[in-house]
Amino acid sequence: MNPRLLLAPILWVILLVSCTDSKPVIPHPNVIIVMTDDQGWGDLSSHNNPYLETPNIDHFKTESTSLERFFVSPVCAPTRASLLSGKWAMSTGAWGVTNRDEVMSSETITIAELFKDAGYTTGIFGKWHNGAQYPENPKGQGFEEFLGFTAGHWNNYFDTTLKNSNDQPVKTKGYISDVFTDAAIDFIKKNKEKPFLCYVPYNAPHSPFQVPDRYFDKYKAKGVNDKDACVYGMCENIDDNFGKILDVLEEENLNKNTIVIFMSDNGPNGIRYNDTMKGIKATNDEGGTRVPFFIRWPEKISSGKKIKNIAAHIDILPTLSNLCGIKIKDGTSIDGSDISSQLLGSNAPVKDRYIFSHWSGLTWNKVPGSVRNNKFRLVLKKEDTTLYNMIKDPYQSRDIFDSLPQTAHTMLNAYEQWIKKVYPKGIDRVPISIGYKEARETLIEAHEFNLGDGLRYHGTQGWANDWITQWDSKEDTILFDIKVNQTGNYAFEILYNCEESQLGSEIAIQIQKKEIKKKIDIAFSGEAIPSPDRIKRKEVYERTWGVLHVGNVNLEKGKHTFKIYATSVAKDSVMNLKAIKIKYN
Repeated sequence: MNPRLLLAPILWVILLVSCTDSKPVIPHPNVIIVMTDDQGWGDLSSHNNPYLETPNIDHFKTESTSLERFFVSPVCAPTRASLLSGKWAMSTGAWGVTNRDEVMSSETITIAELFKDAGYTTGIFGKWHNGAQYPENPKGQGFEEFLGFTAGHWNNYFDTTLKNSNDQPVKTKGYISDVFTDAAIDFIKKNKEKPFLCYVPYNAPHSPFQVPDRYFDKYKAKGVNDKDACVYGMCENIDDNFGKILDVLEEENLNKNTIVIFMSDNGPNGIRYNDTMKGIKATNDEGGTRVPFFIRWPEKISSGKKIKNIAAHIDILPTLSNLCGIKIKDGTSIDGSDISSQLLGSNAPVKDRYIFSHWSGLTWNKVPGSVRNNKFRLVLKKEDTTLYNMIKDPYQSRDIFDSLPQTAHTMLNAYEQWIKKVYPKGIDRVPISIGYKEARETLIEAHEFNLGDGLRYHGTQGWANDWITQWDSKEDTILFDIKVNQTGNYAFEILYNCEESQLGSEIAIQIQKKEIKKKIDIAFSGEAIPSPDRIKRKEVYERTWGVLHVGNVNLEKGKHTFKIYATSVAKDSVMNLKAIKIKYN
């Protein structure tokens, strides 16, 4: 054998030793982020809720450091975008919850992309809510494994159909939170020999309100109303599932090298116990934006410690990156602060700062919003602006705007400058992309369309799962922007309901000055899918939809406007339209 080949392994060992310091190499820690949906600060027994029992999370809190004043956005999608990006959500494109105002641009660098590039295996199991189509979906944003849904809410929590990493339907069995937990546990076990990032964004206790009987019956027996009994049951089910994840870490000997975070995405979805804080979900007050946040890393982060300095969702990415030894790429814009030194026990003074929140409803407006620092909260509304001393008055019972005009105006100016910085263009929605080899089928749901004046949504104002109705005129139009990634042939299908009595109308799809037409000549009435709700829902009920091929067209690469309209209306209505599917051949 060539003696140089025998020397090669020895030389590599010498080289490796000479290139490292004398300290033993510590493997990159695993990371698990568990985030619940609409579980407020008060929805834990450790926060003195008089009804709820959450023993696993309570015990986890004693083993963790608690960020006692941790703030998020008032609603779902912006919080998720900020957690994933370390940026104020509006600067990623995600300021709302539907109508594509929830979409985070694929140009945004996510925590999954950073960790994946650093050698981590990445997985998400639950609710995404930051873009349904590639490359804004989980796969496009750095998650290698996915089981869940991309919409703002889901219709059924039992034996439901979810999507996987390839956007294919997966029929599941059992309660949805249990399904997500089982998938996360499988991911953890499969990847235990290498570092992983496991993101578990449960969709409970978000509506519709569905939970197994044993949880619901327990809280009804305590004398609470049906909604709260369901919410508390959903929270206890989450607690049980969180306990299963922690047990697996113990069983697989992963505890010491795994950072685990438990948090929620906004305040409670209704008026119930919230430690007497003012506000609930969708408000910019303390109760709408302050949520539980516990982080555990045995022997690194202190057990039972409480940090009272303010922190926020934007801090998670830079903090975890530093704790895991992952360098954020030069040029990556981050708005959050790295608070790892506080978590690791530093007593150095922490500079005060502002944390902003915004939610103006489904229509964009500069206000309502709020500004929070360690001492004050300024709340901006259309009709007035108020200031509160959150140390002396944590329940926001006394407006001190007139007593401290300089403080109020300084914070008001900070909010104005923040809006100008993070959302300079106003509404500028991310276009829908088609034509990727990674996603040859693109489903565009009705809530992502721009509707003409005559059309309406069956449901609310265009929430996830709504559909288009009252299509009764040739003047009614549907528009949205399409970004064609590759020149090629594209097939168009519609998901629709149409009764026999409505047949005969013709629709047209127009794009790039090309037009394809289709007569609606096949009826499909559809059937409602039973839903085991505990109280009457605000959302639409799930139903079945027919699929009709409209035609094929060759499209050129580039950004274009997509238009669909009726060229003739045979009866009173063209059809109900649920979605458009585009296939790239």
